Amino acid sequence: MFFIGVFGIADKEKEIKIIRNFQCKDCSNSNEARLIKHFTYFHFFFIPIIKWNESYYVICSSCNAIYSIDKYKGK
Repeated sequence: MFFIGVFGIADKEKEIKIIRNFQCKDCSNSNEARLIKHFTYFHFFFIPIIKWNESYYVICSSCNAIYSIDKYKGK
């Protein structure tokens, strides 16, 4: 039997939720923003095995400003 293994390390961004009435510091508009989770993972046959380096940030929908937030607030 011949076996070919596919494995590797990849980065992924996942949209967690949309925040309503977000007050942006750059454009001073009160509108929507997206909460994004960014992480690195090791996969084997496209199945994620281990995740690390998790970070959360918010993107303003009008001016596309990016704000990094605390890991515990993001969860």
